[in-house]
Amino acid sequence: MFKKKDKGPVKVRGAGAMKTMGSYLEAAGADYKYENELASYVVWSKGDDLPILTMISADDDWIRINCPLPFKAVPDNFGKVLNQLNLINSNVELGSFSLLLNDDEDNDQGTIIYGYSLPCAGTDLSADFFVYLLNKVIGTMDKYDGDLKELAETIPESDYRAMYF
Repeated sequence: MFKKKDKGPVKVRGAGAMKTMGSYLEAAGADYKYENELASYVVWSKGDDLPILTMISADDDWIRINCPLPFKAVPDNFGKVLNQLNLINSNVELGSFSLLLNDDEDNDQGTIIYGYSLPCAGTDLSADFFVYLLNKVIGTMDKYDGDLKELAETIPESDYRAMYF
């Protein structure tokens, strides 16, 4: 995963919050880029068996980390997927898995996302804690993605990466 030698906490504020996240990703050696359309950093990593994309956004009050899984559930299987998500979420220490049920112009219906939001208003955030949090989210995603893979249609890795990176 990612490693960082901490230089101390930094206040996370406004536009500077995203710059801070970017500097932390750079120092950790992450494969990332900033996506203007998503207003997020997109980080590419490899899990034990599947690729993992992580989207990170920040503002004055929150740091949000979301990982869309590399497969989609089909409507006929939503019930089984939701049951599995409930079971998984009862065991997850941090964040939760969700199934997008909307059918908008982006065709997100059936997307499964793992995410965590950290309230950070008025706090300092160290690089070490940020990297710990990022590794925890990616590790959780990696631990449980296989439980969902068999219930959804896999998106080819090249298509999955092209969607976000």
